[in-house]
Amino acid sequence: AWYRPDNASIIIVGDIDVDEMVADIERLFGPASARTPDMPERPDTTFEPFSEPDVGILADPDQTTADVEITLPIPRTEGDGTLPLRAQLTDFMIFRSLVARLERDVADGVAPFDDISPGTNSFVESLDAPALYAFTDAERVVATTEALFDEYLRAYRYGFDTAETDRARAEIQASYDTRFDGRESTQDDDYARALVDHAMSGSPYPSIDVEHQVATEILNSITPEAMAERFRARWDNSSPHIIVLAPQADADALPTADVLYDMITGLADRVVEPRGQQADLPDALMERPDPIAAESQTDMFSGSDSLFDPFEVVFPNGLTVIVNSNKIEEGLVRFQASSPGGLSLVADADVVDGLFADDIVTSSGVAGFNEADLSQILAGSDVEVSASIEPYTENFVGSAATADLEVLFQLLHLYMAEPRVDPVALAQLERSFGPLVDDPASSADLARDNALAEARYPGELRYDPLPTPDQFATLDIDGVERVWRQRYGNAADWVFVFSGDVDIDQVVDLASSYLATLPATSAETAIDVEDPPPPGVVQVTAEGGTGDTASVIMLFTSPIDDVDETTRAQIDVTTEVLSARLTDVIREELGDSYSPFAVSLATTDPDPVIQTYVFVSGAPDRIDAIAGVVVDQLRQLGTAGPTDQEFSNAFAGVDEAYGFVNNGTFIAELLHDKLDPKFDIEDYLFAFDGLQRVTAESTRAFIAERIDPDNHIEITVVPR
Repeated sequence: AWYRPDNASIIIVGDIDVDEMVADIERLFGPASARTPDMPERPDTTFEPFSEPDVGILADPDQTTADVEITLPIPRTEGDGTLPLRAQLTDFMIFRSLVARLERDVADGVAPFDDISPGTNSFVESLDAPALYAFTDAERVVATTEALFDEYLRAYRYGFDTAETDRARAEIQASYDTRFDGRESTQDDDYARALVDHAMSGSPYPSIDVEHQVATEILNSITPEAMAERFRARWDNSSPHIIVLAPQADADALPTADVLYDMITGLADRVVEPRGQQADLPDALMERPDPIAAESQTDMFSGSDSLFDPFEVVFPNGLTVIVNSNKIEEGLVRFQASSPGGLSLVADADVVDGLFADDIVTSSGVAGFNEADLSQILAGSDVEVSASIEPYTENFVGSAATADLEVLFQLLHLYMAEPRVDPVALAQLERSFGPLVDDPASSADLARDNALAEARYPGELRYDPLPTPDQFATLDIDGVERVWRQRYGNAADWVFVFSGDVDIDQVVDLASSYLATLPATSAETAIDVEDPPPPGVVQVTAEGGTGDTASVIMLFTSPIDDVDETTRAQIDVTTEVLSARLTDVIREELGDSYSPFAVSLATTDPDPVIQTYVFVSGAPDRIDAIAGVVVDQLRQLGTAGPTDQEFSNAFAGVDEAYGFVNNGTFIAELLHDKLDPKFDIEDYLFAFDGLQRVTAESTRAFIAERIDPDNHIEITVVPR
């Protein structure tokens, strides 16, 4: 009905010859004709005002939390000028302000829910249905619904104050500013997505300069009074829609629809008091410490490349900073930091605390600021930081607008020197992960990951996605703080890599104050906490999720002495060959799977190994046969190798991919070089040389040696 040439648009963005591309499009698509004489009449998706409330309650076996969403739908604001954007930005500021209020309740431990976020049900073009979306449990659904309605009523009756209006404005302005600052390095995908939106819905397609100017003018004109007027108009011209989702096991604990309808009926008479004035918070997270001079500074490659020219600085506390300045993404800097040790150095009794310490600490705020305080202080900054504790490393990863670089350094300093472990964050995590711990089979992905970890690392909790219920019960705030301070409180062996639109001198200057002043003792070395891969074929069937789709994941592990540029190129070509073969045979010929996936990679685990993962999905009654086809194809590739066409396509794909660079890859390679003696940055720099030594025969030999069908782990997940 709809796949027809008069309903199609082709959008191509990139380094192309436009005339040649137009000719190719005309040649390839010009002969296409519609399969039916007329295009079907499009359905009418316009909406009348929503005069009646509605309630939807769904208990589902795959749901792990009870979620309450209240949306206030109205027809979308239409128009070709700036009015739709003004409505959109005003709504964003309204709902961001409401969420910020409720986030403070969560941080203060007085909310009947564990987390809150803005939501939307605007799935149809002409529908405007923003929402408040809360995560809770079945016993607190009624209290959560009341709390969300109370905030709506406060907005309707008392409006918004200047401080929260300014914070919401600053938050969205920061995202526009970052995009504007990087306008000269906008990626092809960004242009293409905007053009797709324009082709599909007629949405405006201004230049970034114009968009920034118009959005800034609109944001500056939105007052607390304008927000209040917009929200009151929505409330008066809509009726609340309540959506409750909950686990099937909790169905009996949920309120009936009549209870929620009665709540809506009683809103006019419900008494709510205005919120009190919020306490003032400082503009900055901390004062800048006195700097400590670097111990050494080295230009790692003597200016060999305008995009990749890293500069290394080592401080007296042992911490290393590497800066790579380029204009790949203007106005943005990405970073990653790692230190050896990870869960391998965590005492057995504290491993459960270590599995969740990163989530809990980064949801607790920093120093004397809880998470709501932190969000408020950072409202006008474009900064992202997350943490992870892996079996052999502890890590940070994130990004910042170039203009907000000092804010990023302040946040990193406080996470390491003055971490905060909030009981509220611990309670939130316990409630959100508890249902998964009790019933890992509620998620097909979780069931798969658990089974794979147990098969590969039997009995080693440091690799498990989830502990058992008894193990999870040992999680406590003292253990979380102990693990975090142990793994993040010693700066002596940390390596921070920054790559992007940064000035090297500025980064070194900031690092001398915020990183060089971090406490340090001595460098650490991770210890081996794993067994070698099990011999032979280990097959496990697990139940997970519901529905009519099953899946198989296979893991092949092959130890290797060294990883050079040729090995890396061989791994990349092999990945392409495997993916193409699986797609052609399993999906195209058998028609059984829409998601064949294969990847080979070199890693230290902790010793160097080549790991190959193969993943396919299909009908439960066919999944064993599909797995058999995968194994047969791997045997064929190891015996006969790829066809000339398969190898040629794979080689060309890798050759093209090597021509693209990004800051994420630069950062990962520099970290590998500093922390892992088996990886050398020279191997990355000479990737093209390594690729020239890869042949169809070397690919066959690699598959035969490194992807042995007689030695692998095979996890099958079927619906329960």
